[in-house]
Parts: sequence; structure tokens; C-alpha cells
Amino acid sequence: MACGVFEKTVSALCYTICRQYEALSYRAPYNDVVEFVLVRYLAMPKYLRFPVKVATLFFTFGTLALTLKGGVFYHLDQDARLSWVERWRRSPVGPLRDLIQFYESLATFALFGRQE
Repeated sequence: MACGVFEKTVSALCYTICRQYEALSYRAPYNDVVEFVLVRYLAMPKYLRFPVKVATLFFTFGTLALTLKGGVFYHLDQDARLSWVERWRRSPVGPLRDLIQFYESLATFALFGRQE
């Protein structure tokens, strides 16, 4: 699978979300989680994929303008990523919160469903 901006953002989001569970012994790498999320995305109808992709790209490029870190989401360090995710999670704008909830739900489901 080609690794463009969208895929890099999804990967960084999955890693950021999953790292919150490392205290529960869910350790990296999280490539299986990323793959699960991308497969679920590709399984969506086209009319849903497009807005999710646009919102995800808005999410990643939003860090250029709204943070002082000077990089897209997947170039930020873990603390800056967590801060950006938290900012969207607590946003008063429903679609922003929904995007994070979409990725958190899929990533957490994939992570907790891992076979030992």
C-alpha cells in the first residue's frame, strides 16, 4: 500500500492512540492496528471515504497553522501529537470530535483484539 500523507497521518494517529495503553502491556509496533484501520477505511462506501479523508488531511495540516511546532501531525513528537488529539477530542465542533472518536474506536478495537 502506498504511503502518502493520509496513510502517514492514520499511522501516526494509531500509534498516538495505542501508546496511551502501553501501561496495560499493549506494546508497539502497532502496524497491525494501522493496517486494520486502513482496511476498515477502504471498506467504507466512497461517499463516506471522501469526507473522512478530507477531514483527516485537515487534521494533519492543521498542525502547521495552529501549533508552534511547525510540522504536520505525523512529524510532531508524541507529546505534541497527544496535545493535538486532545484538542480535537474536546473541540466544540462535533465533526472534529467525531473524527477522533472514529479513529480511537477502530484503533482501540484492533489493539484490544490482538491475539496473544
